[in-house]
Amino acid sequence: MYTLSEANMKLPAFEQEPEDAFIVRYAPVTLRCKAAPASQVYFRCNGDFVKAKIHTRLESVDGAGVHHIETSVAVTRDDVEEYLALNGFWCECVAWSVAGSTKSQRARVDIACKY
Repeated sequence: MYTLSEANMKLPAFEQEPEDAFIVRYAPVTLRCKAAPASQVYFRCNGDFVKAKIHTRLESVDGAGVHHIETSVAVTRDDVEEYLALNGFWCECVAWSVAGSTKSQRARVDIACKY
């Protein structure tokens, strides 16, 4: 029978949080986050969760049996332009464990220069 270690029963903590970024020309930027212990980690951008198929996800278990999940998502110029007239474009990560969920800091994504 599978049992959770005591460490996996805590709220997730972020080992890496998304950072502010600038899109230069049309090259997308990649935002990353990593949390442990975690059963799920997703990006939420401008209040909406990003579809799982758009995420890149890497899972690992350390020597103490703690589950780590690293997630990344590419943000394009088209994603950002839609929100320029509003309060800008932002993303955060939400991580879940058996104990509950935790949100990361918000990262703002802007366009470096407008044509």
